[in-house]
Amino acid sequence: MENFKKIIGRKKKEKILYSIFMIGFFICLFIPLVICILCTVIAGIIAYIFGRITNISTFNTVEAQDLLFIAQNTSLKVKDLLFAGILISSLGAIMDTTMLITSSILK
Repeated sequence: MENFKKIIGRKKKEKILYSIFMIGFFICLFIPLVICILCTVIAGIIAYIFGRITNISTFNTVEAQDLLFIAQNTSLKVKDLLFAGILISSLGAIMDTTMLITSSILK
């Protein structure tokens, strides 16, 4: 009977350790994920607002003629390229920053 209690006790300890590990893994994964999504949405909103205020578009760039030529033969939306570039670059910066801060806080 004592051996049975030891086995059950070990199982409980393993379950507790597994739970602590999974909660820590969840926090290390979930917090940066939520922060990345929120910050990218905020960056997109800010880029859209400033794009509207300042009338900046992809047509103001040097390669606008080349892009318009390509857009005639494809379904490329030239108007949205600048906005997409801003979102992609902000996502890269946000991911680096959130992972760095989250890993340093949790250690």
